[in-house]
Amino acid sequence: MLDAQNEVAFLIATGIDVTLQREAEQTLRESEARYRQLVEGSLGMVCTHDLKGMLLSVNKHAAESLGYSVEEMVGQPLAMFSEESYRRGIALYLRQMQRKGEAQGLMHLCHRNGEIHIIAYRNKLIEVPGRDAYVLGFGVDITEKIRAEEKLTTLTRQSDSILESVGDGIYSTNLNGKVTIINPAAAEMLGYKVEELLGQDMHGLTHHTRADGSPLTTEDCMVRQSLMTEQTIRVSDEVFWRKDGTSFPVEYVARPQISDGKAIGVVVAFTDVTERRALDRMKDEFISTVSHELRTPLTALRAALGLVSSGTLDSKPAKMKQMVEIALGNTDRLVRLVNDILDLERIGSGKAQLHSTMSSAEDLLRRAAELQSAPASKAHIQFAIQAEGVSVWADPDRVLQMLTNLIGNAIKFSPNGGEIHLVARNLGDGEARIEVHDQGRGIPEDKLEVIFERFQQVDASDSRAMGGTGLGLAICRSIVQQHGGRIWAESAPGRGASFFFTLPTKPRQNLRG
Repeated sequence: MLDAQNEVAFLIATGIDVTLQREAEQTLRESEARYRQLVEGSLGMVCTHDLKGMLLSVNKHAAESLGYSVEEMVGQPLAMFSEESYRRGIALYLRQMQRKGEAQGLMHLCHRNGEIHIIAYRNKLIEVPGRDAYVLGFGVDITEKIRAEEKLTTLTRQSDSILESVGDGIYSTNLNGKVTIINPAAAEMLGYKVEELLGQDMHGLTHHTRADGSPLTTEDCMVRQSLMTEQTIRVSDEVFWRKDGTSFPVEYVARPQISDGKAIGVVVAFTDVTERRALDRMKDEFISTVSHELRTPLTALRAALGLVSSGTLDSKPAKMKQMVEIALGNTDRLVRLVNDILDLERIGSGKAQLHSTMSSAEDLLRRAAELQSAPASKAHIQFAIQAEGVSVWADPDRVLQMLTNLIGNAIKFSPNGGEIHLVARNLGDGEARIEVHDQGRGIPEDKLEVIFERFQQVDASDSRAMGGTGLGLAICRSIVQQHGGRIWAESAPGRGASFFFTLPTKPRQNLRG
């Protein structure tokens, strides 16, 4: 039994303890209320779950982000809200929490509508005395960010793929003229590696000088002008300079890059037009030559027929006959020219298919010599044929066409009473060589390659004096190439000329025919 004094002291102490307990409970309730308010008002995804993954609590934002209510999620396993293919990741996550007490990374959760949401999380194990341990989780839905990054990555890859695949050169510079992007084609044309040009002053490296050698200042540079005027500029008559100091003609388009209404750089797309200009020159030369070759016989033909039709030569039958022969000769010349041009076009376009058979080279040489027997007899020229039992796999009509051209040329340029040697030799490796040797004036060394081009002759006067079109050797080269062979000439002035071409001696799978 307590005495009165001790009883009073006990009651006071007990009252103080109760008051303190009540104050502590009130503080705890206020803390929990503030915590709930903080959690519910958070734009993040907050939850708690036990170590088996059973959800103990979920904030409203987390539930709504996945298309559920809080009540639908609490009491359910975390794995229920993950697609089956990602559930193994949930199991790994729970094992890590048990082992380390914390984890962070990406979790793939499934929305009610089936969409996968990617959650960046950072979770920690909470251990309180007298309570079961639980996990406090905080996450942020980064699905849209990830998708945007994937789209950006895809666009970047597509852009890089396009830049790498196009044949034209493309580069961009910033406001200071430093290279920010350049594709491999541009670097290759300029003789650099891509990494050598990035960050460099493009004008100073490749655009510093005009075609005539005069300096091109930055202020006069049309690429710079495009940047200053914020207008697209097209240029077709400038040159770019390579790393080795050589230059090449270019056409380019400079287009400023605009962001927020201001120019931030310029993109330049350029093309090396060296081959195009060479083709343009060849086309112009071709048209000029064909026009001349057509006009010359037509003029003579028109003059001869004009004299005959006017009646001026009615009383002069010999002169009239001469005019008719001139007209016939020029008509034949025109027919040969047209036929040669058509032959070149057909062979070059692949329309003239080969009909190859195994043929005796000796037989082909004799037949070609017989076809040229009339002009050879007129010039008292003899043929010496040596074939050594050679056979070739070729189109006999096309080979005869070549031999007729080559023998015809040899007759034209051989002296009266000369001799033309026709030879066929086996070279081995499925190849034979045909040779035509004459005793004419020969061919200068600098013309040995040129004569196989269209409308090219050793001497411009040959066309008028000899009546050729300048296309015969070009046709020969096309036919030989179609057979998979090669053709060339060897000569020295005054010592005659020798023409060689090779043909297969057995079928080749890569040949047409």
